[in-house]
Amino acid sequence: MRNSKPKSGQRPPTARDGASPHLSKGLNPETPPFEGSNTGATFYTSSRESTLLQVARVFAFNLNEPGNRMSLYVLLDSGSQCSYITRSACQRLGLPSLGTKSVSIMTFGSRKECRTKCHVVKLGLELKNNAHMELKLLTVSHICEPLTYEAIDLNKYPHLNNLDFSISLDHCKQIKPDILIGSDQYWSLLTGEIMKINNGPVALNSCFGWILSGTAAVKQSSARSATMVTHVLRVDGVHEDMSLEHRLRSFWELESLGILEDENLVQTQFGDHVKFANGKYVVSLPWKDPCISLADNYQLCLRRLSGLFKRLKSSPELLKKYDDIIREQLALGIIVPVENSEECSVARIHYLPHHCVLRQDKSTTKLRIVYDASAKTNGPSLNNCLHIGPSLHQKVFDILLRFRMWPIAIVADIEKAFLMIQVADVDQDVLRFLWYKECFL
Repeated sequence: MRNSKPKSGQRPPTARDGASPHLSKGLNPETPPFEGSNTGATFYTSSRESTLLQVARVFAFNLNEPGNRMSLYVLLDSGSQCSYITRSACQRLGLPSLGTKSVSIMTFGSRKECRTKCHVVKLGLELKNNAHMELKLLTVSHICEPLTYEAIDLNKYPHLNNLDFSISLDHCKQIKPDILIGSDQYWSLLTGEIMKINNGPVALNSCFGWILSGTAAVKQSSARSATMVTHVLRVDGVHEDMSLEHRLRSFWELESLGILEDENLVQTQFGDHVKFANGKYVVSLPWKDPCISLADNYQLCLRRLSGLFKRLKSSPELLKKYDDIIREQLALGIIVPVENSEECSVARIHYLPHHCVLRQDKSTTKLRIVYDASAKTNGPSLNNCLHIGPSLHQKVFDILLRFRMWPIAIVADIEKAFLMIQVADVDQDVLRFLWYKECFL
């Protein structure tokens, strides 16, 4: 026999393809790679101006081996919630790991959170006046692309001439930051002293020296200038309760089961193929690939039927109820017998194993026949070949609001609602199943 109606509530248990978040291309895994031999991102905005980020040059050292020190560039970014150091800088300084910390990274241009584990390290930074300070940082493979730092025309800003800047401003150079200081330690590095003029850069005094930020006139523009790429907007530490919340949400949400797909595509396909004929809706199956072929699983279904029948024979009353349901569906036209199955010339033939589900708590249908569209042999299952479509579950909040709108609440149920929808003839042969003509001979 074959089903002329769709199966009820069957969803494929496939998992979403989700590779582990990697940071090898920067903190945003969706950021496209830079092309060309010159990958320098710059602050350049016009032919004579450049927008400066807060960059300082410092000497970092290993707290366990103070003689192991090196010069690094530090990018101060109050838009980041955590502070980082590149793994290459850690290796050169020989910094030991103090443990790991789970972080959730949300980057510019993406709504997705990337969860990963970073090593925690501690290093020392040399400050002005022969002082030093200790910082705890998270390790990442990459912070940002090299920054093109233009030569500043100090003749236009005489108030900056006597300031002790942490980096040289008189020539163009490329800077690759190995340390990013976020808001967790940003303000502890600034002294609070600021020099600001109209239509000019802002000078901030820090523990490393003065730092320029903002738009400034440059001596000459670089032909290699490109658009600045912003990498990090928000990074949160994953607390234990948040991690538990995420796991619970992943367990219950349909998205974690991989059944949240491109709803527009499925809705469009459904609208193109649904029709109303003879008082019934007729729908086609939502194929991912209309030309896909299914493996012959007749023998699998025959073995499953044999095992089911042995179990049902041990309870004659249950066997009779099971057979009565199939006879009733046959009489109602919900299922139809296959005539001359050996002479069938359809492109796809597939069989669905089935079994019974008993629900003694139900007042109406205590026994229900469930078709297993996830069964497969030597190829994909039927569920693997079909789109799942959007979730049609009503939100509990909306239900409660509607319940409170009127004095009387009415609850109704459509009997065998899914069985009242007819499957198009072209797809009925992939919904075949096996049953005995006579069960009590």
